[in-house]
Order: sequence, then C-alpha cells, then structure tokens
Amino acid sequence: MNWKIGGPGRYRKTATVEAMQISADGLRNENQVSQNSLSLAAISGWMRANGFRDFEAYEVFVDDVLLYGFRLKTLEGWMEAKPGCWILRGSEGEFWPVQESIFAKTYAMV
Repeated sequence: MNWKIGGPGRYRKTATVEAMQISADGLRNENQVSQNSLSLAAISGWMRANGFRDFEAYEVFVDDVLLYGFRLKTLEGWMEAKPGCWILRGSEGEFWPVQESIFAKTYAMV
C-alpha cells in the first residue's frame, strides 16, 4: 500500500451565500420602530420568500435595551441568532446564523 500523508493545507470557501444582518440598533424612530425590529421584519420576509419557516423571534436584553433575535432550525439543530449576527442562505437553500466577528473574518462582499 502506498500511503501519502501530507501536512496541513490551506483552503478558502468557494460557495457564494446570501446574507442579512440582524441590526443591534435599538434606537426608535418617531413611530417607535427600531432598526432591530425593521431588520427582523426584512429577514423574516426573506426567509419566508425562500420557503423557510423553521424560525421564531425571541426577546433579548442588550445593555438594558429590549431587542430581538431569531431561533433557527439548522442542519445541526436549533441555533440562536442574536442582534448583530448574520443569517446566511446557502446554495442548497439552507439557513444558518453566524456571529458578526466570524462573518467579518470569513466572508467578503462579491
């Protein structure tokens, strides 16, 4: 048998994803609507328009400000997406959350 064991390789992601960020801005406009609420509405519509229904909004306090995030059913089970997180849609139509810091290191606008 001819075994070939190499050292670690370097790889980059090649798949293109769609992504939307949950706003962490809790400031309210004159109609008492926050950027956080608007982003949840937009992301909900985007996920529903792509046939995804396994998600729910939940309340979270950030610095004593009531904001909203999502719980999503992913391929790995239920995951939470807090304000500031990105929601991604993959090439197979799957959705999953990614923390803002990880998203910034891993993805670039095309």
